[in-house]
Amino acid sequence: MKEQAAINSNGEHSSPESNCSPLLTEREVRRLYFPVSAVTLWRKTRSKDFPAPLRIGKRNFWWRPDVEDWLNAQRRACSAVVSQ
Repeated sequence: MKEQAAINSNGEHSSPESNCSPLLTEREVRRLYFPVSAVTLWRKTRSKDFPAPLRIGKRNFWWRPDVEDWLNAQRRACSAVVSQ
């Protein structure tokens, strides 16, 4: 079963795994929050258009709250443009 992100009663993003680990792998970020290629995620991170990962060993992890905050900010920005 594919897990989907949800919108809470405040219109903000919350994940179905919000009670799980606060760290997300690249695959989880792309599957749950930002469905793009690994290269696009790397480019967005490098250009500071996406939260920076935390490097542990040879792997990158993202803080779940940082990703959710970023997604909520993107949604608010889109809503502001649409309502103008």
